Amino acid sequence: MIGEMITKKRAELSLSQEQLAGMLCVSRSAIAKWESNNGIPEISNLTFRTSNEPSLEIAVEKAYKQMALICTNWASDYIIEANDLGITEDVADLEYKKPITREKFCEMIYNMLDKTMTVEWKKVSPNPFKDTVNEKVFSLCLEGIVEGKGGYTFAPDDFLTREEAATILYRVAEYMEIDMPQSAYDEGVPYYTDKNAISDWAFNAVFVMKEMDIMIGTSETEFSPQDEYTVEQAIATMVR
Repeated sequence: MIGEMITKKRAELSLSQEQLAGMLCVSRSAIAKWESNNGIPEISNLTFRTSNEPSLEIAVEKAYKQMALICTNWASDYIIEANDLGITEDVADLEYKKPITREKFCEMIYNMLDKTMTVEWKKVSPNPFKDTVNEKVFSLCLEGIVEGKGGYTFAPDDFLTREEAATILYRVAEYMEIDMPQSAYDEGVPYYTDKNAISDWAFNAVFVMKEMDIMIGTSETEFSPQDEYTVEQAIATMVR
C-alpha cells in the first residue's frame, strides 16, 4: 500500500513526519494521512526542497503510481476530497475499483449527511431488519432514503446496481432540499442507447442525476443500469 511505502522510505532517510512535511511543503497531518492510507499524495502539488530530492521524489512517485493500481486515474482527486470531507470516515476495507455493497454505500451517505446537515438522527427500535445491526442503515431507512429488500431483510452485503445508486442519490438530494428538476427526460434528446434497460422505478432518477452532473454514464452513450456500482464511482457522486 502507498502508506507503507512512504513510511518505509521516510524511515530509511531517518526523517520525522514534520521534517518530511517541511521538505514537501505540506502539513504534518498530510503525511500522517498518507502513511495511514487515508490520503493520497498529489505529485503535481508537491514542492521538493532538500538535498535528498531524487530519493524523496522517486519514493512519492512510486507511491502515486501504486495508487493507479488501487483506483482509476479519474477517481484519485475524488477519493482525496471524500476523505477530507469525512465521507469515507470509519468505512472499513474500501477497495475502490470493486463493487460497493449496500451497507458501505449507506455508511458513506450517512457520513455525508452527518457532515453537511444538522440532522437529529433517529434510532429505530426494534430493528426493522433481521440481517443487519448497523444503525446508520436504520437511520437512512427511517428517513425514507433507503429501503429493504422485503421479508425484514436489507441484504447489506449485496452489491449495488447503478440504477439503485441513482435512485438513492435522488432521494438524498430530495432530503437535502437541493434544487433539482422534477423530470429531466426529453423524448427529443438522444440519451443513453440502453435507456430501455433502465427499470421504470429508476428511470426519472437516472436522468435527473445525469442532468445535475451528479451521476453520469459509463460512456457518452450508455448508462449500464444493471452493472454493479463501484466504490470509486460512489465516492465521486457523493463529492459532486
